[in-house]
Amino acid sequence: MNDPWDDLYEMLSSKDLESSLLESTRAGDLDALLAPLGQESPRAAAWLAEAMGWADDYRWRSFGAVLAGWIDCADFPTILPAMFRSERIVHQHHPLDSLRVGEQLLIAGRRWSSSPNTKVRESGVRLLADMVGDVASGSIPWRNADAAAAALFIATSSDHNVFTWLQDIEKTDVPGHRELALAAKAIRERDIKTLKSLAAPPPATSILSHHDDRYRVIKKLWDAASRAEDLPM
Repeated sequence: MNDPWDDLYEMLSSKDLESSLLESTRAGDLDALLAPLGQESPRAAAWLAEAMGWADDYRWRSFGAVLAGWIDCADFPTILPAMFRSERIVHQHHPLDSLRVGEQLLIAGRRWSSSPNTKVRESGVRLLADMVGDVASGSIPWRNADAAAAALFIATSSDHNVFTWLQDIEKTDVPGHRELALAAKAIRERDIKTLKSLAAPPPATSILSHHDDRYRVIKKLWDAASRAEDLPM
């Protein structure tokens, strides 16, 4: 039997896997492929997410961010922060690509910020705070900043110094501030219903059918990850 870690490495360059992930992105059910991997094989998933995060192609980095969002494990709390730091650097040269990946990092951060695991939750909170801070300061206009601010409010019960930056956010024209202003207004008015609505990450999509053409490809990835989970790299 092949070394499952070798199988995982080879699958990263698999055109079949790339096609399946791209098709799932277009169909809006990427989580159906990646959530089971992150939940059932967190060690292998962490390795894969990190490897995807180093890709030149922003689409692979987005896949890595989606996968990382489903890894709720105290052993890997640095994956999302590392990806976020990398995208901050990418933004200097390829801003549109970094903003696209940032959308998935935000969703992942929203998932992590509500984790019952302290290390995971704290890491998610830091990511959300850094995103809000970047937008508030005008350095990087991350998309859906209102969701980041709302999720941060819910996760910290408003106890975070980044909220002091939002006091006058409605009076500026800095890119991204209009979105932040929506959350700032809800925070000021303690509109918990609106904040919870903004903060909630998208629900997981339905389970992938065994009859789906993508199932054969992703099942191979799931199986390799499962076998690798308890083996040394």
